[in-house]
Amino acid sequence: MVEETFGITGGLGETPTAAEQTGEEKKLGKKVRIIDYVKIPSADPSRIGKFDVVIVYMTEEGRTYMVSVPEEEFSEDKIADIIRKDLEKRARLIGKEIIV
Repeated sequence: MVEETFGITGGLGETPTAAEQTGEEKKLGKKVRIIDYVKIPSADPSRIGKFDVVIVYMTEEGRTYMVSVPEEEFSEDKIADIIRKDLEKRARLIGKEIIV
């Protein structure tokens, strides 16, 4: 499996320039753009009274997806990890043909 990086280095809403990219990002080359994020009350019954951050991101191919992270875990590293896992999960199904 090819490892990917998600280019979240310049802060939320900013796209890193070529000079700002790390050697690892250049080598792996997978980036997403954070389109928007919003803090909302958690829908998880075990988190009543707490907040989640919903992040809308776009892939290089122009596909737009959403993920969420508990507000208390909100960081750029956590966002990158959640987006990475989301894309890996989607990659298992995208392009798959099934007989129904």
